[in-house]
Amino acid sequence: MTSSNTDVEMILKTLSRDGLALRSAPEALKSNKEVVLAAVQQNGTAFEHASTGLKDDPDVVREACKSDPTALGVASERLNGDKEFLLSLVSEGICILSGATAAMREDKDVVLAAVKKCGLQLEFAGGTCKADKSVVLAAVETTGKAMKFVVGDLANDRFVALKAVEEDPMALQYVGAELSEDREIAIAAVSRRGSSLKFVSDKLRGDREVILAAVHADGSMLALAPPELRDDDEIVKAAVSSKASSLKFASSDKKSSRDIAFAALKAPTDADTVMEIVNDDLRADRGVVLEAVKIKGASLKEAKGGLQDDKEVVKAAVSANAKALRYASSDLKSSEEVVMTALDSEVNADKVLSMVNDDVVSREKVVQKAVAVNPHAVKNILPVLGLDKTVDLMDKSTESGRIAVEVAVKVAHAEEMAQDKEQEEVRDAGGEDDAQGPAKKTKLS
Repeated sequence: MTSSNTDVEMILKTLSRDGLALRSAPEALKSNKEVVLAAVQQNGTAFEHASTGLKDDPDVVREACKSDPTALGVASERLNGDKEFLLSLVSEGICILSGATAAMREDKDVVLAAVKKCGLQLEFAGGTCKADKSVVLAAVETTGKAMKFVVGDLANDRFVALKAVEEDPMALQYVGAELSEDREIAIAAVSRRGSSLKFVSDKLRGDREVILAAVHADGSMLALAPPELRDDDEIVKAAVSSKASSLKFASSDKKSSRDIAFAALKAPTDADTVMEIVNDDLRADRGVVLEAVKIKGASLKEAKGGLQDDKEVVKAAVSANAKALRYASSDLKSSEEVVMTALDSEVNADKVLSMVNDDVVSREKVVQKAVAVNPHAVKNILPVLGLDKTVDLMDKSTESGRIAVEVAVKVAHAEEMAQDKEQEEVRDAGGEDDAQGPAKKTKLS
């Protein structure tokens, strides 16, 4: 292999990792098509360091533009103004107008082809093309936000604006001033994307139909409605049906409405937040609370009016999530029926014994159910019953029962050894009398 070939091979490896390394390459290599192709394929901006001859090479220009469309601006004027070449680049999805010659930016065929591929290319179109409705429509139908680059009378053309917001509702922010209070355009936008309401004029934000369309699409847009519309039954119900947490933006009266609360509880999103938002009168409403805890057991935390002591309500809550038992009354934490229901829950059943009263832990039915769910629940039984009684209650004919016994024995012995070590350390320190004092130990018998 010659020295020249070795140099090329080395720089090709370098350029495959860093195309801009071309700028420091020898001039001879900047005229080497293979070398320059490797550079621009890795980084299109490396094209500016290519030789003048290669800046007029269609193959090199094409590869550079694939990596960086602005590279066309560095290409030869001949290629920048070559209509057939530009159209071939557009056909490959390359956005070429920013680098094309002024004449090509005014060529309707080139511009139309370009904006049909990428509507935002309208920004670089010549004045004549920007004033051509067919070009502008092609741009906004491709990319609604191309409305940002529409100028003159077409910025206030209702048909153009409608097409733009239909493609992208957020294009509403770019429509002409004369259309800022056009109700039809506003509704077309907000009904597709509620958040476009922030671009609606203050006057139209007070329009009932505009707000209704917006909250149907995105309930949280109730936050942008004027006070009187936050107190409108139909609007608030539409909002919470879309997104339950939008209830926080409703009037105080609507936060006490059973109908609206039930609508929120049926919402596809955020239904688990309803009890945190409604007024206290609904937190004491048995029907509302019962429905709420079925969706989110922890909603029992917000219940009032003695409902945390209502067996049906609590059972519904712990069925949804066993950890809701922590919010039940003390009496119901001793209810075998409630505890067994919690142990049947598909969520957090293994945490039940850590929340119940001690008297429940001594019941054989509860203990066996708990270790069937999770043998390690025996750790919550040991401190209450001691090792012998705990082992006696285990159903050793089941695998979970046998595992629970093993766990219990290991835990009890580990605790005994730890306590013995602690007493030994106290004696070694000269506190033998203290070591005879009471120590909290797991009962072994």
